[in-house]
Amino acid sequence: MLIDMIKSSDDMYLYEINDQFFILDPYSQMFWFVKDLEDDSLLSNIDQLKKYNFFKQTKELVIDIKELKEDIKHIVINPTFECNLDCWYCYSRDYHHIDFERISLIDIQRTISYFADYKNKLNSTTPLAVSMFFTSEITLDFSLFKEVERYVNQIKKEYNFDFYLFPASTNLMSLSDEFVDFINEYGYVNVSLDLENKEQIETVLKNISRFDATVVKHCIIPLNSKMINLFSTYSTYMKSFNYVSMRPVRVTPNSKIPWTEKSVSDFKLELVKLIEKLLSLNEEELLDFLYKLGSSDYLARFIDRIISRKRYYKRCLAGKNEIAISPDMNFYPCSGLIGIEKYKIGSMSEGLFSNNITEFKKSKDIFTLECKECPIRYYCGGPCEDWKSKLNIKKIEEINHIECLVNHVYFKNAIFLVSKLCANKRVIISNYAEEKGIENRLSYPLNFEDFVLFFS
Repeated sequence: MLIDMIKSSDDMYLYEINDQFFILDPYSQMFWFVKDLEDDSLLSNIDQLKKYNFFKQTKELVIDIKELKEDIKHIVINPTFECNLDCWYCYSRDYHHIDFERISLIDIQRTISYFADYKNKLNSTTPLAVSMFFTSEITLDFSLFKEVERYVNQIKKEYNFDFYLFPASTNLMSLSDEFVDFINEYGYVNVSLDLENKEQIETVLKNISRFDATVVKHCIIPLNSKMINLFSTYSTYMKSFNYVSMRPVRVTPNSKIPWTEKSVSDFKLELVKLIEKLLSLNEEELLDFLYKLGSSDYLARFIDRIISRKRYYKRCLAGKNEIAISPDMNFYPCSGLIGIEKYKIGSMSEGLFSNNITEFKKSKDIFTLECKECPIRYYCGGPCEDWKSKLNIKKIEEINHIECLVNHVYFKNAIFLVSKLCANKRVIISNYAEEKGIENRLSYPLNFEDFVLFFS
């Protein structure tokens, strides 16, 4: 009876995860594990919480929803598509063999000044972050990056906001002394590693040693649906890197390793094995592993959001406060959408298309589209337009089924891991939250019966 009641409700959800049942309240982002679904007191306990407005969207939530102010916080300049690799999942792969004219230094300078002046007109005081070489390999022409750095340092005193210039991730196949010296001074490097490319693996593990021990090294591993032995993979690269992130590749159904319902189901089993392995570690080993999960790791992403219970109303800044510039100097919401005409939101010659930006913002609103009844919408923040495009989802109302499946698999396993740690090793959650600088809002009893006692 309870299962039928919850399944018919838009306000509460019942999950079965590894033979454990959980009740989720998506509005408060609280969850509880349930010992016995047949317990006669369960329904009365649920009714008791409903009297206190659990499982119901409140006016306070609506008031809390604030539109992002018009501003530009991040521009991603892609001068070229040239690369010394041809990774099967790369979103710029289709352009590697097209003879695009590279953006000149003068045009890059014009682009930075354009958006800096745009912020000035808005009286913006937020920093302007500038990233370079997302769609190509930065080490192939690092001298251009250095010229841009000199220009940013030259003009930043003319504005009332800060500038930050970031080098994009590198495949680390070719290193110049100039790049190594820069990173040693800069103190941070992102390395993208294709586990399907054995030559790159060998080269990366050799070249990473060229950087000083003080450099923070982050390894980003594009996650495909056939990856196995996840714990072993994490552990291997955690020996050479300070942080390791695995995040699912966004690929078309015709790619080398596509995501399908079947492959997501297979991957779920691998993720379950990873969680089981983590729960078998001692406290020190587990904390060391969790600390080394990188900023873009999908498991860490859901762990952090489950612990903090912070609501995410928007997936990312793309198209709202972030703009990508293509080699032909057109503007797009993100680098993954470059070249797709319907996503064009302006150009250097035409300026920003305000109507296109408005429409793009609407396409990512979790309150009006396919996400509005999803139980984990506030943990996820909405669909990824890049992935929707690759899966050829043409209508806004259509659900990005594959991405949703992947997100739910991660969420369920993350919530299982967190609940087990809260039940047996709460100190790990506390230490992890402190290390990551997030608020720990799981101080309430996760046993549903114990929690309801507070309202008796």
